[in-house]
Amino acid sequence: MSGFSLFVMVFKPKKRGGLVPAKNEEKIGLADKEKLKFFELNEAYLNVWVLCDGVKTDDEVCGEFADYLLSNAPKSKKKIDKNKLVIEAKEIIKKLLKFNLLE
Repeated sequence: MSGFSLFVMVFKPKKRGGLVPAKNEEKIGLADKEKLKFFELNEAYLNVWVLCDGVKTDDEVCGEFADYLLSNAPKSKKKIDKNKLVIEAKEIIKKLLKFNLLE
């Protein structure tokens, strides 16, 4: 038996502290009450941000987001590929991290 071990990094995205969901006129997003800033987000970005609780892994967040979209999609829509939705959610997480909205 070899001494080889596999280390797998598990990423659990978490909302950055000090931010709360908010509405500014007709726009939705996040408000930073301390810095008096508003970050405009579309509905998909806001929904992914809300799911990032620091408990679920990024894969769990993305799967939950995709399942939510699939369960709420109009029946008349073409078949939606869950894998594409998961990939899009991963990209959303990357962008939220880039703009320091997640930890």
